[in-house]
Amino acid sequence: GHTVGSLMFKLLGQDLGGQLVQAPASSIQAIFTGDTLFSGGCGAQFEGCELDIEHCFATLLESSDAAMETLLYPGHEYTAMLLEHEMSNALGDWAATSPPGRFIGLCSAFYVAAHRRALRDKLPTVPVRLSGERMINPHFDHGLKRHVEVLFKAASLPQLDVMTVGTPSSHASLQLSVPAKNSSKEGGYYEAGMGAAPSQVLAVLYRADLEAFRKDLQAGLGGPEAAERLARIERSVFDASVISEKDDGFGDNGLEAEEEAAVEREVLGSALGVEPAQEEQNERTDKADRDDVMNALKALAVPAFLPVGPKAPCRDE
Repeated sequence: GHTVGSLMFKLLGQDLGGQLVQAPASSIQAIFTGDTLFSGGCGAQFEGCELDIEHCFATLLESSDAAMETLLYPGHEYTAMLLEHEMSNALGDWAATSPPGRFIGLCSAFYVAAHRRALRDKLPTVPVRLSGERMINPHFDHGLKRHVEVLFKAASLPQLDVMTVGTPSSHASLQLSVPAKNSSKEGGYYEAGMGAAPSQVLAVLYRADLEAFRKDLQAGLGGPEAAERLARIERSVFDASVISEKDDGFGDNGLEAEEEAAVEREVLGSALGVEPAQEEQNERTDKADRDDVMNALKALAVPAFLPVGPKAPCRDE
């Protein structure tokens, strides 16, 4: 992404002594992304194409150790601007049809970034956690997941939730520490109480789930069982959209594939005055499927050092 030949540098934690996070130094890694990644977006696409950006973000995920806390250090402080832009995109595109947790996470991250930058000292919003960035950056999970789904479909495999990082269930392992009042440590960014990733500062629950949980608490629910129940309630807003199918006569998932094909045939037939040949229709569908699989393999399977866009050394075929 950004420009051909852009580099990122990864450093493993060394001799931190637990001062930055409540975790051994060996379980921390820092990635300096330059202009290839900003919190909430990426650098301007001066060379290559959208596939190059997706390839870059997929490579970043592949090179990160899932068992370690990963801190991202972008080259510029563009967080508030990019998140504001993504909120505008969300309102015009996916906010009303995606699980509400995703949009609330974006709102949370934007509020934190805008608040920090509005302060007199203009506090930085970076570094950011990879786990939180995967929730709000459109080039991570939400962009790459469609390529995963294409490959699963092409291989006739059942659809699995293979990219779950970014939901609250994945943030229980590490928390940033706040030093005691009598601590002699210098108060840095982390030690000032960064706490949860910006996209998890605000939480939202379904009212029905909250009321049911309240009744169960009054009936004696407590201890680990109550904690696990609350965690499930918090995750539920990331798992499903608000639905209305039981209250109206329409399906919430839209038209089935066969119904969409019938509508397309009817529209084409009306425009051309003739029913399109089934062979021609099948050929167009097969080509679209092949293109989807090719793009998915480019984004997810090509080694990091190879370009996948127009500057690629070979033709797609």
